[in-house]
Amino acid sequence: MKRTLGIAAMIIAGLFLSATVFVPSQAGAAPITLKFSDPSPDGQCRTIAYKKWGDWLEERTGNKIKFEWYWAQSLAKARDNVDATKGGLADMSTNSSFGYHKSLFPIWQFSELLFLGPADHGAHAWTVKELYETIPVLREELDKAGLKIIGIVGAHATHFMSRKPIRKLEDFKGLRIRAFGPMGDWLKSVGSAPVGLTIYETYEAMQKGTVDATQTYMYINVPYKLHEVSKYAIVPGIQNITVSMFMNKDLWEKLPKDVKEVFEKEAWTKLCELAIKGYDDDYNKSAAELKANGIEFIEIPRAEMARWRKSAQEPVIDKWLDNMKKMGVDGQMILDKYDEVYKKYER
Repeated sequence: MKRTLGIAAMIIAGLFLSATVFVPSQAGAAPITLKFSDPSPDGQCRTIAYKKWGDWLEERTGNKIKFEWYWAQSLAKARDNVDATKGGLADMSTNSSFGYHKSLFPIWQFSELLFLGPADHGAHAWTVKELYETIPVLREELDKAGLKIIGIVGAHATHFMSRKPIRKLEDFKGLRIRAFGPMGDWLKSVGSAPVGLTIYETYEAMQKGTVDATQTYMYINVPYKLHEVSKYAIVPGIQNITVSMFMNKDLWEKLPKDVKEVFEKEAWTKLCELAIKGYDDDYNKSAAELKANGIEFIEIPRAEMARWRKSAQEPVIDKWLDNMKKMGVDGQMILDKYDEVYKKYER
């Protein structure tokens, strides 16, 4: 009897020890690796801000996640990032997704309409975030895309780099300009031929003369060597744009609850803070580099800019409003709300 009890005790002890040895503790669990696809090269103000954000997020989640960065289209091409994230090739990605995918995000085209608010990327970023949080139809469109939105930031307002001078509205006529989204619609209406290239294809196109100019953003001009194939920078910017960040939905559902809470409650705000500071710190430096490389800055006077703005009303603003009406969406409410909220954040 004693022998039987002794054997039983040994078996129970063995089972306890086995459980102790083979079940890993939470503290020792390996972090979840997130493959992040970014078409831009490392070292730009935005990619630097993203890395800081990733470092913060890893620490904030107790190192339960770890980012694996894929820069410069090394995992997926710029236009393919949305599909790559939906399909699981990338766990997360970032891109000018709304501009590249007009048919997938028709309502969100509002965020890249021309002359929507003054050129303040910071105010634009915070405004877009607040509108996402307060206008259901905006959230619904992103949900239907089959992706989990993580955050949206702005960028330096869209301006032009050109091989030919552009000083007035009539100068656009006949130019072949790399453009997409609402910008392409406007340029076509004023006599230009928009060419749907990504920024990553633009240097070669301008070098060969297949395009005369490009829509661009101050922080990317020197990294993409646009100063080598351009003579003029046309400022100020006329379009606030958005850079969205998505996660694969299946992966999102598998994340631990506490990690999800950090993403939901803190990550977007931190992303905006870091990106805005990065862009702010970069603008004057990037502009100075262009001037040092012989680029002539053409500043469009207010009166002429008013002509540009007026010319964009029908082919851009009204076109979007008409499309929203067909979809049963109150587009004017979205634009009015944007103006109201933007004033709160404008610097």
